[in-house]
Amino acid sequence: MALESFVDGLHCKYENNGKQPLILIHGLAMDKDSWHYQYEFFKHDYNLISYDLRGHGRSLPKQSYTLDDFVNDLKKIKNYFCVENEIVMGFSLGGTIALKYAEQNNIKKLVTINSPYHPLMIKPSFLLKYVVARNVPKTFISAELDNEPVWKYKNRLNTHRKCFVNANIKEIDKIIWTMIRNVPKVNLPDCDKLMIYSQNDEIVKPPKDEHVLIKGGHHYVIAQKYEEVNKIIKKFL
Repeated sequence: MALESFVDGLHCKYENNGKQPLILIHGLAMDKDSWHYQYEFFKHDYNLISYDLRGHGRSLPKQSYTLDDFVNDLKKIKNYFCVENEIVMGFSLGGTIALKYAEQNNIKKLVTINSPYHPLMIKPSFLLKYVVARNVPKTFISAELDNEPVWKYKNRLNTHRKCFVNANIKEIDKIIWTMIRNVPKVNLPDCDKLMIYSQNDEIVKPPKDEHVLIKGGHHYVIAQKYEEVNKIIKKFL
């Protein structure tokens, strides 16, 4: 059974089974429960630690949202749980955080899924869509949605709608504009890593560097094609 704890305002869900530590970092406007299919799949074989990023889910909002802030939060999680030789897995923004973290820390393995590490990997259409959605009342966007958690949505439009409705938009605005003013460029760390990208990602362009491509996958592929994603990750780990 998963345990819960707060670490410096960050809400964590974790196992305490003494096995190989595996830290999960979710994406922008999501929360730790967006990893549902991966958490359930890996929880018996790994000591999972999943947490809500600052300003997301049940974690407290903060004044600053730089990439270094997110990385420092991850370091606090590592220290609190006395983690060593960890595997770090991140989705979207979570993967960018994981890449930056792996630049500065020795880790066992790294997994990123649809994670940009260069400004040119972000599709301009994403910001346009966000600005448009930002000016539409949440009640209108949520009119056709039910109360199911985001991981149950497989349609890409409804996934984005649900994330937008659930998110603290004031904090998401801060994060997006912080990243625009200081667009992070991360060097690929020299560690054992698996980088997964989706063929039809509406937000991130797959890089030219070596990676695994999920055919037909959209951005939220960890739910849309979770069985394929989990199989690829398990083989790597």
